[in-house]
Amino acid sequence: MRTIVKGKNLDVAEDDRRFVASKMERLERFLDDRSEAVVELSVEHHRDADDTRIVEVSLRVDGHPLRAVARAVSWKAATDEVIDRMQLALFCQPFDSGDLFAFGGDGQNQT
Repeated sequence: MRTIVKGKNLDVAEDDRRFVASKMERLERFLDDRSEAVVELSVEHHRDADDTRIVEVSLRVDGHPLRAVARAVSWKAATDEVIDRMQLALFCQPFDSGDLFAFGGDGQNQT
């Protein structure tokens, strides 16, 4: 699986990039070598400091898009949460329709 880690209006530190890439390796057992994952890190400034770091993962599985988003205090916590959501989606989701399947920031699945 090929993983692209990028920042939305920010430069991603090399430590964060390596951490995200190592966590994405947990998904490799579900995917083949043709899969490509795009991980986008961003910051949202607002009064609630608990949800300022956002990690968004988008990938294609057998031609079907799969997306998950997590918000947390740090990118490491958000990365752990989004990887858990992706594992759940990959393990439980039957890919028999062409619809986008996503886990949003509230933990509810959305189609």
